[in-house]
Amino acid sequence: MHEKCIQNFLTYLDDWETAAGSGGFLSRSTAEGLRVTLSSTLHLLRYLTMKLNFSYMMTCRLSQDPLERLFGIVRQMPGCNDHPTASQFLISVNTLSFQNLAKPPKGSNVSSGLLRSLLGADNGKDLTPRRKLDELLDVGNLAEAHEVLNEYGHGTEHADMVVQSSDARLIFYMAGYVARKSVASTKCAECSQQLLQGENDPSPAAASLTAAVDRGGLLYPSVKLNELVTTLENTFTHCFSVTEVKPDSIMDLVSFLQLRKLTLVGCPDHSMSLTNKIIKFYVLTRLHFHVKAQNSKRNAKQERMKLLKLRRVL
Repeated sequence: MHEKCIQNFLTYLDDWETAAGSGGFLSRSTAEGLRVTLSSTLHLLRYLTMKLNFSYMMTCRLSQDPLERLFGIVRQMPGCNDHPTASQFLISVNTLSFQNLAKPPKGSNVSSGLLRSLLGADNGKDLTPRRKLDELLDVGNLAEAHEVLNEYGHGTEHADMVVQSSDARLIFYMAGYVARKSVASTKCAECSQQLLQGENDPSPAAASLTAAVDRGGLLYPSVKLNELVTTLENTFTHCFSVTEVKPDSIMDLVSFLQLRKLTLVGCPDHSMSLTNKIIKFYVLTRLHFHVKAQNSKRNAKQERMKLLKLRRVL
């Protein structure tokens, strides 16, 4: 029945064009487009019902509104341009394929997740995790709050970012530097002994870099000190892989450290104070060099942009 209706309308369209001539008929492009659409629908209906034994076909699924919407977005991306070139169209489509439409400007204080939340409201979303998270934050239980975030897939804003990590050999080398600074400021003989590797203790595999560059003056940290520095370094790299450097970044790092189990170093009387001193020294030193590296990258980028502008002018 529906197939017969399409055939009858195609016949009516031809008769209408013949009878009307150039007076009052559709434009040539509109008529041809309508014929192509109806003929394509008719051929597809016959193929599905005769070859694939379909009982029916829902023609509403053949709507090209999503395609027209895509073309409209592409036309508006480089500005008001109703006739983009082929290269402009390809560039726009490739950009849309890997970038979100709701993307905040670089350097803004609005996260992409906040912008995405403004695109639509999910009224059926379960609010139980949010209430549980609010209760944990009210009582200051950061450890369980972190577990709730990870459980429901909201650990960080930069979910797609790869978390960086440092090489164990470099960490061992840095732990030796921490041992040298700590031994120099520690008066307790037992604490100094627990900071360094014993003379008869075998060196771990991570000591290969230190042994390769040692000329007789490097110190080898103890197992406990190496474990503490490893935890600090891994926490530091994880923190600044998912967060950006800002004035209160040290508070972010402290929040990350509260979720970790830190190894105590030193004698029973001084282990707490010595461990806190090591944490303070390492965090400040590591943050200093991290900020210095970030500033160096920013200055290099600004210099490159300056040279690019000069090249365009010349």
